Amino acid sequence: MTPQVSRYRGFAGLWPAAATGNALRIAALVVAVLAVYVPRALEAPFLHDDQAGIETNGHLARGWLPDGSFWAPKETTIAGRPVAAMTIAANYALGGLRPWGYHAVNVAIHIAVAWAVMALATRLFQTPRLTETFGGLAPQLAWWIALIWAVHPLTTMPVVYVIQRTESLMSLFYVLTLLGVAGAWRGGRHVRGWVLLAVAACALGMGCKESMVSAPLMAWLLDRTLVSGSFIAAWRARRGLYLGLASTWIILGVLVAAQPRGQSAGLGLGVSSWEYALTQAQVLLHMFRLICWPDPLVFAYQWPLARGVGDVPWSLPAMAILIAATAWAAARNRPVGLVGAWTLMILAPSSSVVPIVTEVASEHRMYLPLAGLLAGAVAVTWRLLARAPRPGAARVAAVPASLIVIVLAGVSYVRLGDYRDAVTLWRDTVAKQPLSAEARESLGVVLLAAGQTDEAVEQLHKAMDLEPRLFNACYNLGAAMEQRRDMERAAAWYRRAVELNPAYAPAWNNLGALAVRQGRLRDAREALERAVQLSPNYPLAQFNLGYALYAQDRWDEAVGPLLRAVELRPNMASWRHYLGLALAKAGRLAEAATQFEQVLRLDPDHEDARENLRQCHER
Repeated sequence: MTPQVSRYRGFAGLWPAAATGNALRIAALVVAVLAVYVPRALEAPFLHDDQAGIETNGHLARGWLPDGSFWAPKETTIAGRPVAAMTIAANYALGGLRPWGYHAVNVAIHIAVAWAVMALATRLFQTPRLTETFGGLAPQLAWWIALIWAVHPLTTMPVVYVIQRTESLMSLFYVLTLLGVAGAWRGGRHVRGWVLLAVAACALGMGCKESMVSAPLMAWLLDRTLVSGSFIAAWRARRGLYLGLASTWIILGVLVAAQPRGQSAGLGLGVSSWEYALTQAQVLLHMFRLICWPDPLVFAYQWPLARGVGDVPWSLPAMAILIAATAWAAARNRPVGLVGAWTLMILAPSSSVVPIVTEVASEHRMYLPLAGLLAGAVAVTWRLLARAPRPGAARVAAVPASLIVIVLAGVSYVRLGDYRDAVTLWRDTVAKQPLSAEARESLGVVLLAAGQTDEAVEQLHKAMDLEPRLFNACYNLGAAMEQRRDMERAAAWYRRAVELNPAYAPAWNNLGALAVRQGRLRDAREALERAVQLSPNYPLAQFNLGYALYAQDRWDEAVGPLLRAVELRPNMASWRHYLGLALAKAGRLAEAATQFEQVLRLDPDHEDARENLRQCHER
């Protein structure tokens, strides 16, 4: 009996909820995601790179200006990724630095990606090449793919780790691009709308993450394999669509050319392309294993680099076989080749030959590739069940599939518990990566912030033992010594940090701030001016420089950095108060009064500001 193929017309096909069955499936998908992620994800704090990308990101206070949220500070995760950066800016504008709002948006994006994966899988299963095998059960199979993907532990990091919104947002636009392309295959009077969706989504995705680069090629490959039969036929039928998609590479080219993360990704950073590619053979096989057995999950890997073929005796041949099999299947126009192509093409920018020296391995990269691998697994399982001699065998498969979903959801829920606070997360990471200097240094930092100074110092020294040139550990040892009020040793560690990395602005800032407290104002000014020169949008360095100048009675000079500090952090009442004092001392009473008024609006109980405002009016 020929399977009943569900049809869709125009834009109505973009919302599967138009049918009751699909509405129930989408509702179940949403409930499953919320059950896993709420409330644990919403209660998680900012973590690790969230600090530079959000908490100390001075661009956020500049709102929607092109030079504000559009460009994040260099070397942060959202640098050169303006679409993702602007969503962070929107969060900041609506809720300041309260983490739950950022997490809520990440969960909403995850739900949207799950829906888009379900919609795209439905469309692909209904293409001419796959209709006979999957068309009748396309919505059900697509739902299982999306459900398993949505609760899989490998998708947790881009949801609960705010700054990795770059990954989930890129994935959303990647799938929407292909969904638009699939709509254009049908033709009809709405084809222009589908083309517009595809090109707009592709352009937005290019502003989220470099992995989007493969989307136009993936669209063309899907067309050739599932619809047109050849690349030439696909090009002739939809030349305008593919030219539009290819034009979005210009956006990505401009963003990459700006080198927003030139110290963390690219050539000439001490890791060769060959070494990185060899290492990725090991990393990818490890990630593929985590799909089937997601344990252990590690927040931050320190993966040793492979220096030669002898370091990867099994991984390299295994990856070579997988790549060759994918190429063979794609060359023969076999649909199974799409699974390998989807995985390898999305992973290529971060897991091939261009070194990312600060993140050789990371689980968040598997976020979207996982969807393709699960689609392949579900499709193969259905083919096997469809040939089973017992009738209804496919329905019986729902039982083990449900158990898989429950187990994966449980593992994800438990994993989210590790994100409840930074100390717990980094303890877990150190337990799984005891030889990671970076993990121990990060654990020391969060212990220091939690007031556990002795244990923090112990972890930081262990980090230095593992990696003597770890300047971050030196900086944080200086901060620990300050907590112990051992200022001489604190200064020594800060100096060691800037010796190891002269461009490290936080160490210059702390060195200058320490000199201010010790009364060495000239030394303080030199160090703080260096910090501001290295990082003009570093709010604390600007304030400390202004304070140092104010302490030297150089009030006119103090106004500039203090004004810049409050521009970057407009809600800091104490900073505004010092700016008002400097303006008043410089004779700019009207401006000083405005600042004191702002202080009182932020802190109505600030009696010094009230008295200073009264004096400004009297004078």
